Amino acid sequence: GGSVITVNCSASTGEGIDSLLEMLAVQSEILELKANPEYRARGTVIESQMHKGFGAVATVLIQNGALKKGDALVFDNLYARVKTMHDEYGTPINIATPSTPVKITGISGVPVAGTEFIAVGSEKEAKKLASERSIGDKSKNMQLSKIEIDKYMSESTTTIEKKVVTIILRADVQGSIEAIKNSLQNIKSDKVELNFISEGVGEISESDIELASASNAVIIGFHTQIESHAESLIKETKVIIKNRDVIYKIIEDVKQLMLDSLDKVRQETEKGTAEIRQIFKSSQLGLIAGCMVIDGVIKKDYHAKLIRNKEVIHEGNISSLKRIKEDVKEVSKGLECGILLSKFSTYQEGDQVKVYEVTFISQEL
Repeated sequence: GGSVITVNCSASTGEGIDSLLEMLAVQSEILELKANPEYRARGTVIESQMHKGFGAVATVLIQNGALKKGDALVFDNLYARVKTMHDEYGTPINIATPSTPVKITGISGVPVAGTEFIAVGSEKEAKKLASERSIGDKSKNMQLSKIEIDKYMSESTTTIEKKVVTIILRADVQGSIEAIKNSLQNIKSDKVELNFISEGVGEISESDIELASASNAVIIGFHTQIESHAESLIKETKVIIKNRDVIYKIIEDVKQLMLDSLDKVRQETEKGTAEIRQIFKSSQLGLIAGCMVIDGVIKKDYHAKLIRNKEVIHEGNISSLKRIKEDVKEVSKGLECGILLSKFSTYQEGDQVKVYEVTFISQEL
């Protein structure tokens, strides 16, 4: 009963395909969707990638006009002169009319999926327009950076310092980069943030590895390869590379990297208390605290705190634990023992030695 047409159809059986085509024709007529093949070409980038033999390659959809081989195009801050043009079957063609998807080469860089393009009079004009737009983008980015710095400076006194995981992202096509980046930015954390310092399509190169080494970054690859001559540089710099073919594996990898960047939280669990009853002198060890274990167990590998008048006077390790002149590893409640604390000797009768088991717990994002 609404304005949205629904058609039950199946690509495998062919059911409903005729109805689908008919409804598309009806809808385009109602919306007055028209194109003129005599106009200069306009369209949108569907996908793009860096090809080893052809350089930057883009799949574009012609939405108006006709695109011809040799046409000069402007893609936002990139330009092109169409060198080759292939249809969806990989057949070379010289002209593409409205509603035709084609794969083109001859672009100055890899355009972002969704970027619109337009044909212009010459390659010189296209280059000039792209250059002017590029300068405008740089100026805009500088203004945004200044705003972000000012915002950071104003908030730095009140915000908690976050850990930063620096990432270099490489993928087979531009659309993959956007999908992966969006997925990673959706990882929620109040303690760690991601910093993407470089992203692009193509193989993981030596320059990527050098940048990762200099900036302490991790390289994330998706459906891509590592340049063969870069292997020795990876071993030398010990840069971490996570190269995956499934996006959720990348998300798992990055979550683990974020968790690993967090310092573990120290946790102390009280295990026993000994009270100093007498102080002995030893020619070899110096002053030794003669104690009675009044609670729990005293173990030599526990962390110790000396308490005097309910205040912590000293913290450190137990360097020696004796029971009737013999070195022991632990002493239980109700037994006497001699305790020698590391780097401390000013014991007093009545002091207490409390011991703690120290564990380090991983934080959550």
